[in-house]
Amino acid sequence: MGKEICERCGKLNYSYDMVRLIDDDGKEEDMCNDCFNKEMALNMGIDDFNDYDREYQACDADGTMHTFRIRKQIAGIGIIWEANEIQDEEMKGYKFQVLAKFDEDQKWALQRLYYKIRKELSNKYIKSINGKIYSIKDGTIRGRIELMDKDDSRFPHLVIDGKTYTWEQLGDMLIGYDEFDFKLKLFDQIYEK
Repeated sequence: MGKEICERCGKLNYSYDMVRLIDDDGKEEDMCNDCFNKEMALNMGIDDFNDYDREYQACDADGTMHTFRIRKQIAGIGIIWEANEIQDEEMKGYKFQVLAKFDEDQKWALQRLYYKIRKELSNKYIKSINGKIYSIKDGTIRGRIELMDKDDSRFPHLVIDGKTYTWEQLGDMLIGYDEFDFKLKLFDQIYEK
């Protein structure tokens, strides 16, 4: 993961923790997420809650431990709490978000995020046979659509059970389901309770 220096506080931060702010005159400023939140809280007249751990760990249904980078971002719609899984010093795998109201107890919002992580990690949607053949478990699948910057594919990938799959791999898992109906539901998880 790349690192950048915050133009406000001078701290070195991971690139994913940086925000580019552009003012009305078009002047750009790269700042860390903490400085951005401080600026937003000041402008909006709200408390900039910072008393939280930046990492969270939880086990999945198979007993595998997952480590998440926790971050908060103050936005116009509320306070977004986000957990991104860290694998091999990169953010990939699971990603969870919750939206908190400005006047909500942020410790409670953070607990909602932790609950969402534990709940989703307790489910497995794909089963593996000998580590080579994958199939959909119990006829249900849930995941995230993700664009792959490093990939020259014009199709996004799917992140299911914290692992990345191609549409072709998903198609292979659907063999045997001919004549079945399906329902595809797309939603922004930030609004899901």
